[in-house]
Amino acid sequence: MSLPHDDCHQFVSGPGAVEVDDPLELSNAITVEAWVSTAANGGDAIQPLVSAWAPTPEMTRFDAYAAGTTDGLDSTGFFGAVFDGRHIYFAPQHDNDNRHCKVLRYDTHGAFKDATAWEAYDAGETSGLNTKGYYGAIADGRYITFIPRRDSEDFHSRILRKNDTYWDQRLQPDKGHYEALDRFADAVLNDTPSPCDEIDGARATCMALKAQESIRLNQAVDICGDEYHLPLRRT
Repeated sequence: MSLPHDDCHQFVSGPGAVEVDDPLELSNAITVEAWVSTAANGGDAIQPLVSAWAPTPEMTRFDAYAAGTTDGLDSTGFFGAVFDGRHIYFAPQHDNDNRHCKVLRYDTHGAFKDATAWEAYDAGETSGLNTKGYYGAIADGRYITFIPRRDSEDFHSRILRKNDTYWDQRLQPDKGHYEALDRFADAVLNDTPSPCDEIDGARATCMALKAQESIRLNQAVDICGDEYHLPLRRT
């Protein structure tokens, strides 16, 4: 099958695509396009290979790793992925047999072809629900949330969520950030006392200004007691 394309490789259109006249403005980026033909009854094909590359002056080097049997599972058939700052999570969709929820994860701190950098987990019965068949995922800094689409029977809306994923929980001490954000959200929604008030904000501003002064002078800057404690009183 031959599909139309322009001579400058600026825009490619296919059946149902909307043609545009504006050329692409490329800078320090790469644009990749691939047309896939499959005999499968669906818009996507099963593919357990994962590819990665870093932009280089020449488009010559690619790496590939077969992740289809990670941790002894049939870890094939994904639709979309998301990056949480360290790990890449692949959204489970359909393996060689049926809809599934074997989440595949790659630790970018490890070598791409190192099997220990790859993990798979079958979350197909989370909380006693049939949590299978997802299209894509979202990372918000605390959770990885998988977008539901269809299980083996029909479309569904069973949201799947992975907690505490921004860094490995064993490496991240609890500094109280999540609790403070939860309390602040509760204050906004339910008019409860805020975890921080105007004095806390003034102190944070004072420290930020001192930090800027320290950078400008390239030396340590003291914060005296009067500046930090401020002549303010909480009401």
